[in-house]
Amino acid sequence: MRFLTLVFAALAGASVPLWGAEAPPLTLEAALRTALEAHPELAAAAHDVAAAQAAVRGAGALPSPEVVVAPLGRVEDAQLSVTQPLALNGERAAGVRAARARLEASEWERRALRNEVVFRVRVAFYEVLAAQEERDAVAETVGILEQIHQAAQQSFALGNAPQTHVVRTRLEWTRAQQELQRAEGEVAARRAALNTAMGRPAETPVRPQGELPRPEGEPDAARLRETALQQRPDLAAAEADVRAREALVGLARAERRPDLLLSAERESLTEGGGSLGVGITLPFLDWGRRRAAVREATAAVDASRARLAQRRNTVALEVEQALVRLRTAASTLRSFEESLLADAGQLAEMTRTGYQEGALSYLEVLDAQRALTETRRGAIQARAAYASARAALDWAVAAPLAEK
Repeated sequence: MRFLTLVFAALAGASVPLWGAEAPPLTLEAALRTALEAHPELAAAAHDVAAAQAAVRGAGALPSPEVVVAPLGRVEDAQLSVTQPLALNGERAAGVRAARARLEASEWERRALRNEVVFRVRVAFYEVLAAQEERDAVAETVGILEQIHQAAQQSFALGNAPQTHVVRTRLEWTRAQQELQRAEGEVAARRAALNTAMGRPAETPVRPQGELPRPEGEPDAARLRETALQQRPDLAAAEADVRAREALVGLARAERRPDLLLSAERESLTEGGGSLGVGITLPFLDWGRRRAAVREATAAVDASRARLAQRRNTVALEVEQALVRLRTAASTLRSFEESLLADAGQLAEMTRTGYQEGALSYLEVLDAQRALTETRRGAIQARAAYASARAALDWAVAAPLAEK
């Protein structure tokens, strides 16, 4: 009995081991800033926007002229003709409207990707914090069990405890060491995942620092649903896609209308005069190709509208799921903080006192210590679950970064 009495007196000075500072501390704000400034996916989205901007400029340009050289015997006798369509039938205006709508869609898609990157970084950051806290909790338990085992060895050597105490405490200590190794591996894996979420190589040294968020007040579900429908960039991108496809219907119809063209001809490359003329296209003599193009564009508009309607349903579902998960996570976390942690701590303290008074065995002390460690880890996991649920809700309603 004496060997645990010695341990309990030493535990007050026990501390969590310090871990190597292989990288400077990284806050959540710094992680988000790094991701938003240099993430490859966001760079690709910016290039997509630039391409869409160039497409707008191209859509307003005249069609390319047609140049025909008709050889007639000698090269100098060849005839030359140049034809330039004027695109006065509404084709250019419709093309510009479609290109501008596609540009708007690409800009909203970039914002949607930015929202997604922020969400992924937040979740990955919270998972690292939780893994580090779990590792530290297990490390503290390893230190306690090591001291218990050493005390058991001393007590056995003095003839005050049987050898079974030594074997059992060594077994518990070894198991805890194995669990610590797993916890350290989980920290490394979570750090690599955070680097990837930030758009950096997985092996980049990183040491997140911060605290997991605590539950706040009950969110206003109705307001959040309305906010999501107003702010979600993927919804805005889908709406812009509908407008782009509607403009393509106008473009297909414009291509069915006659258009004026200018032509210039020269009877010979070296001699003779030339002539200028005005012509007109007859697009209705196309064997039904343009009519089919109009029907195709109209069907694409209907499909885009249907996808938009389903996207709205999906957004509402994502908000509802995020709310349910947030409430569940908050309730679980409160149960840990309001009762479970205190009960586990009280149980550990009671078993120590009971053992010192001879009422309990050392086995009950070990069981109580194990229960305390598992409860602490459960509380850490509950805080991480709440943090991830909070991030998911912010993503679902597209909350501005300053509010996250």
